[in-house]
Amino acid sequence: MDGTGELFARFIAVTPPGYRATAVRLPPLAKYEELEALIELPDGPFTIVAESFSGPLGIRLALRAADRVEALIFSNTFADHARNPLCTLLPWSLMFRLGPPRWIIRRYLLGSFMDAENLAAVKAAGAQVSPALMAQRVRATLRVDDRELLGRLRIPMLYLRGTEDRLVLEGSVKAMQRANPAILRSDLPAPHLLLQTVAEEAWSHIDAFIRMSAQRQGGFR
Repeated sequence: MDGTGELFARFIAVTPPGYRATAVRLPPLAKYEELEALIELPDGPFTIVAESFSGPLGIRLALRAADRVEALIFSNTFADHARNPLCTLLPWSLMFRLGPPRWIIRRYLLGSFMDAENLAAVKAAGAQVSPALMAQRVRATLRVDDRELLGRLRIPMLYLRGTEDRLVLEGSVKAMQRANPAILRSDLPAPHLLLQTVAEEAWSHIDAFIRMSAQRQGGFR
């Protein structure tokens, strides 16, 4: 949700041969429609990886470039309003001003993978974004409902689900698959920040999915 792209350093560092991964830094905005309008997409075919807050954004961008998007990969995200009561109960503006306590980061972001390096990375990324913007983005997740847009997509889609994720609940995954039954699912033993903590395993699932999709389609478009 910080949108800095800093937390994808490990994921990019272990990119398999044949792929080129780039982290998209979000503009300092909170509304999905504003973010979508300002993000520039690459020329030629590409795949979108949308994590957490960026799930609805990935859906919108995939629709915008449906003729060039080869696949859409979701990671611990949602299409409609966040279903975790935590999102409505916590005083987000105050918490972001003070900085989230270690127990919040451990329970909802890093789980058993929390160590000094991961904790420092999460705090450093969050420190680059204003507390007000972070709180606005939380509120944006409470208002969004892109299930109808998701249902329009006719591209290969994979949902990477961290079995230890306590932030995005199972109901969000099922709601996405109801909206578009073409979404395949892979479960990994990981917390909410799946791409950051089990990057190699995530790439293994992504690579296998893209290869399978290419074979079914007779090669990439």
